[in-house]
Amino acid sequence: MVTEEPRRRLVRIAGATLDTVTTTGADGRLCMIMSGEIDMTSAPRFEAAVSHALDTHQPTTLELDLTGVTFKDSSGIRVLLRVHQAAQARNCTLTVGQVSPAVARVLDITGVRAVLDRPPL
Repeated sequence: MVTEEPRRRLVRIAGATLDTVTTTGADGRLCMIMSGEIDMTSAPRFEAAVSHALDTHQPTTLELDLTGVTFKDSSGIRVLLRVHQAAQARNCTLTVGQVSPAVARVLDITGVRAVLDRPPL
């Protein structure tokens, strides 16, 4: 059940586009649907969007849907690990739900998927 209308935020930085739609559920879950590219120009905006969502909504679970992300470089991986730590510090479980084939490959090759799937200590 969605408690509020999805909010869409389009960010364009030096040619890189990152689109974020955020929905909240009645159970304290928050879902952020990302599309576009997460690279060195858009990674800071990705981190800021997730940090803002964590601070504003204080969810118990944050799910990132990356099916619309067509490119993710090492900057995006670094930020993904940073927001994972930020969520844990706020007693929030961050999960990466659906991902595009390009993102799945990067997460698997780097071993980041295994890190994100580990339960908190």
